[in-house]
Amino acid sequence: MDCKKAVLYINKHLDRELSLRRRKKLEEHLKTCESCRYEFSSLKATVDFVTEVKLTKEASFLSKYALLLKPEQTRKSGIQIKWIAVGAVAILVMAVIGININYNKIKASPTDRGLIYLQKTQNEDGSWGSSYSKKSVAISSLAILGFLEEDSNISSKYSKEISKGISFLLKSTQPTGLIADSSEGSIAMYSHAYAILALSKYYQITKKDEIKTYLEKAVALAEICQNGRGGWRYRPVSSSQYDDDILVSSSVMLALIKAKEVGISCENDVLVKGVEYIKSCACIDGGLKYFPENPQCLSNFVKTSSGVAVLLASNKIDDKETLNGIAYLNKISMEDQLKDQFYYYGLSFYAHHFEYSNNKNMLAVRGKISKFLIAKQNKDGSWSDRIGDIYATAIATYVLQKNKRAA
Repeated sequence: MDCKKAVLYINKHLDRELSLRRRKKLEEHLKTCESCRYEFSSLKATVDFVTEVKLTKEASFLSKYALLLKPEQTRKSGIQIKWIAVGAVAILVMAVIGININYNKIKASPTDRGLIYLQKTQNEDGSWGSSYSKKSVAISSLAILGFLEEDSNISSKYSKEISKGISFLLKSTQPTGLIADSSEGSIAMYSHAYAILALSKYYQITKKDEIKTYLEKAVALAEICQNGRGGWRYRPVSSSQYDDDILVSSSVMLALIKAKEVGISCENDVLVKGVEYIKSCACIDGGLKYFPENPQCLSNFVKTSSGVAVLLASNKIDDKETLNGIAYLNKISMEDQLKDQFYYYGLSFYAHHFEYSNNKNMLAVRGKISKFLIAKQNKDGSWSDRIGDIYATAIATYVLQKNKRAA
């Protein structure tokens, strides 16, 4: 069931006109779709309020007025308009008779709460920071991606935060095309990769020529920094053949793939070599290791998650390295994944799993991750990690958004 049909079913359910068969279908959809659950709970809370409120003389007059409106509204636009009318009158009733609705009944979704937390923690220059850096291009880019997934039309809802964030990325761009803050020298290619992802998403929506120019320079720099066997390392230099790792390489590859998808030119040979590099990190247990010639096959959640994301995004869905990697990840419980010191970083790659995978195993994983993340959310809407709450919140919100879109 898609979300459009689910909203129709929700309205019919509230009107007690939904068949048992369709109600079961709606219940199954609500189990996996956070957005529709929020829609249902919000609308039901409004309907419950209208049903339960004790009306004074003034409110009684308004309720009679609502009854006069409802048949006409229903004839014109169907059942959904009726509840919109009822909700509007409920608000008017509260304004006239001074009733305060219990807003605890209408709870913001986990992603909304996460975005509100990020909204409050954005720096004046448009950046976000971590426990290691007051302003970080990498973390700022992740936060921007979360806002863009929620507000994909750049409407007024989060337009200010998005605009300031994009401005920070552009101001952080160096003459070479590198997008990184001066404090991020040791992890510059990570920052560069996530900035390309954020700018690509923004360009896909806005088609602004200025953004395209920045992206073209950023992609060109990433291409020349690839080493002889197809990998990348922390710094923006064409490193030696053996100076690379799967995490930086995966981040850069995902950025280049996304840039190419939105119309930015990227050398195909670079992408082919990048995929071969990821495959060369495969271990006998199905996971992926830090770099190819590592004599000990030390695969783990984060490394495997990153490499699988690249293979899925490269349309290598049925390749053995992809299938073995997914099987490896499915064996690791959420609790064991959390034990990894870079858990949220590994989790960030699941956003790409959700976007590119058609593997049936992902259906179960999506539900587990959503349930797990929602349980870990703090009261203020944030998530916590040693690198910082902003970092963890940016990733968790982004992943939940991608999960919702994949539903």
